[in-house]
Amino acid sequence: MKARDWHALVVDRLHPQDAYGIVTESDFVYKVIVYGKDPNKVRVYENMTKPCIVVNPELTLEYVARLFADHHLRRTPVISGDLLGIISLTDILASSSYLE
Repeated sequence: MKARDWHALVVDRLHPQDAYGIVTESDFVYKVIVYGKDPNKVRVYENMTKPCIVVNPELTLEYVARLFADHHLRRTPVISGDLLGIISLTDILASSSYLE
């Protein structure tokens, strides 16, 4: 994540009925570094959020922004059967006409 300047990764499902997970840079700081754990020995599944809140690509930006505000989210996977991508606060701001 650091090498590519990524702030989060979606953790794939083990089987189709399973939930997606997400691991963020905040997870590493608050669940690994703060406790002095060795990042090379900690497994992703030990620190990821699962199940994570996901959104459908048909939702409006306003709805997603409200969801982010209500649940204190910064980013979430976009899923329609399969993983399509991640939407972030930055994406919402960049697409907002309110900033013009």
